[in-house]
Amino acid sequence: MLLGTKILVVEDHRDTREMIASALRDQGARVITAESAQAALLLVEQEKPDLIVSDLEMADVDGYEFLRVLRTLPADSGGRTPAIALTVHNTPQARMKSLKVGFQVHLPKPVEPERLATIVASLLNPALRPDA
Repeated sequence: MLLGTKILVVEDHRDTREMIASALRDQGARVITAESAQAALLLVEQEKPDLIVSDLEMADVDGYEFLRVLRTLPADSGGRTPAIALTVHNTPQARMKSLKVGFQVHLPKPVEPERLATIVASLLNPALRPDA
């Protein structure tokens, strides 16, 4: 489903990061990981991922600030890379905040691996979107 795609997973909890990465690899994606927003910003410029999956609650710089900074970058430096927010906070306020900073999708944790893969595929290939 995700063969040939490069996905950056940003998550400060190792077990969660590896679970998400493994689920995406199982669908054929090439996955790179970062444990912090700072590391993720470097990887975005170096690796040029097709999509980012980011936790919102991280120790030093949260996912909201990570995406705010990312969106200031030029498009050819990753500033327009599609991004999915993962969070334990599934309130309308949290959803609106994540969409407002530039995430395309707000997903509550825990997320089923198949659902995550389907959403990633739909963001990368508009023809797969249910409303297409």
